[in-house]
Amino acid sequence: GKASMPAAAEAGRGRYDPALLRAIDAALQLRTEERPQSIAALRAIMRGEPRGAPVVAEPGATLVAGPSRATEASLVRMEPGATLVSGGRPDRGARTEAAAAEPPRAEPRGMSSLLRKAGPAHVAFAAGVVFAALIGLVVLIVVLMSGSRP
Repeated sequence: GKASMPAAAEAGRGRYDPALLRAIDAALQLRTEERPQSIAALRAIMRGEPRGAPVVAEPGATLVAGPSRATEASLVRMEPGATLVSGGRPDRGARTEAAAAEPPRAEPRGMSSLLRKAGPAHVAFAAGVVFAALIGLVVLIVVLMSGSRP
């Protein structure tokens, strides 16, 4: 037969905060689209806000906005002091009202900008190439030094 797990709201009633139990039940939904899609959404559930309500970006929060699905509306309301970092394509990146009033900035060029954009796999590959080149240089110097003996 099928094994079923009791809801956290039932299993932990009286021992744990109901808001925490609601968040656990929401996070354990079988279908990924029924689970909270961000920490902000999970926190909203814990605060007792209805599912699908706009998520408030609290002061000091940094939000990373990726490309959204066509079915999603903008569910993030920006509060003063929150920062929005767009991780999506430039034409679909989210912008706050204050940022929309500013002219777009030119992307910085240079090694530091390139390193910030590089993923961990790229950095690891580059480090391996540099390491191999250094080992090759050391071997070359040892060979040349040993060949110059009388």
